[in-house]
Amino acid sequence: MAIAICLYFATAVLSASIPTLHWMHSRDKGPKNSETNGITEALLQNFRLMAQYSAAAYCPGNNNGTGTLITCPVGNCPLVEAARAHGAFEFENTVWADNTGFVAVDDTNKLVVLAFRGSESLSNWRVNMDLFRELTDLCEDCDVHTGFWHAWTEIRDRAKVRVLNALETHPDYRFVITGHSLGGAIAVLAAGDFRKLNHSLAATPELYTFGSPRVGGKQTAVFLTEQSRLSFRITSMSDPIPRQPGHILGYAHTSPEFWIHAHPRNPGPDDIKVVTGFYNKHGNSGKHGINFSRHMQYFGPITECRTVGDDSF
Repeated sequence: MAIAICLYFATAVLSASIPTLHWMHSRDKGPKNSETNGITEALLQNFRLMAQYSAAAYCPGNNNGTGTLITCPVGNCPLVEAARAHGAFEFENTVWADNTGFVAVDDTNKLVVLAFRGSESLSNWRVNMDLFRELTDLCEDCDVHTGFWHAWTEIRDRAKVRVLNALETHPDYRFVITGHSLGGAIAVLAAGDFRKLNHSLAATPELYTFGSPRVGGKQTAVFLTEQSRLSFRITSMSDPIPRQPGHILGYAHTSPEFWIHAHPRNPGPDDIKVVTGFYNKHGNSGKHGINFSRHMQYFGPITECRTVGDDSF
């Protein structure tokens, strides 16, 4: 936890020393701020399943082979195990960013799932700390967190080939991209890229992130928000990681946010508030305290399979 705390306060100090940046002039673009309480039971169950796929990405046995069942030895992905999902492509320890995760095929729920692990290594932390933004080919004027962008592009070509192969074999399956923390940030960029590939993929990829930090500037947030209505950014109570990097540094989140405001280990439909807008203090961005343990709890202990320490971003 010490590393996460140091990063949070280092970013906060940096944010406080810089005047509010010019991105505020475009605040009229995109959805207006609003809040509604409650989601459907069906959507809640989707969130629960995707959180367990994100949890499974932390388990080493799911990242070092192909064709094996996706399992969680610590017992935090029973829905995934019951579906008998199997890895079509598993990856770990990429050279620069130490990207780790898998492409899974779930014949029970008819899913192709691309899942990314959160931080667990020094290379992952190098990615997190590369806070500058750079222009990318995601869209015109899309400026993206340099570390997150390089992490995605390091695995992009291989992931695209394996996902497209799986979708070609299973054309009637839903395509889902998910991740927690750093894995959520990479998942956001992956979804943006996949949705650009061709007409058939423009509207179909579903994105579910849990405790993801911000990935880019306002133009990036506008582009990703307008790209699809199948993006679900889930945050939890006073989890501080979704507030990083600070909005005062020019970063913005996509909209909407699904903020768990009660019972984060096992929320009901009325425990989740739908918050729209790129910076809305009625969700996680508001003054709801700081609790790093909330970052580890999304529909259960999402990081329980980690092999070292307890820091996550």
